[in-house]
Amino acid sequence: MHHPLSAVDLVPPEGWIDASTLSFVAPPDAGLRANLLVTHERTNDADVTAFAVRQGVELAGALRDYQRYRFEPATIGGREGVRAEYSFTNQGGEVVHQHVAYVLRENLAYVLVMSCEAAANEKGRALFDWVLASYKVV
Repeated sequence: MHHPLSAVDLVPPEGWIDASTLSFVAPPDAGLRANLLVTHERTNDADVTAFAVRQGVELAGALRDYQRYRFEPATIGGREGVRAEYSFTNQGGEVVHQHVAYVLRENLAYVLVMSCEAAANEKGRALFDWVLASYKVV
């Protein structure tokens, strides 16, 4: 997919860090309140597992009722990665499930996250698997 923002070219102020993201939301008629987000950040972690473990510790300390259901090595787009799944309670009191894929390329960590409401978690997991089949960090 060619992302519309790839047509944008600009020079930010000196020293600013690129924190660009890709973000998608499910259409209203999908029967699923969900979104996909791809982020990236610089890391000094030695490998993708160390990065994912550190992220999990930070999330557990920041999110209410955090529960991890899955954390395992995976091949993601031909690269060594980690898949994780967890839930938390948001500020509105709703339980949110997140499906996550972590990949490193050089000193950048790429994180693909699908968030969905708890009632639609099975559908969300199936959609995440579908998206993950085409996901690559090049």
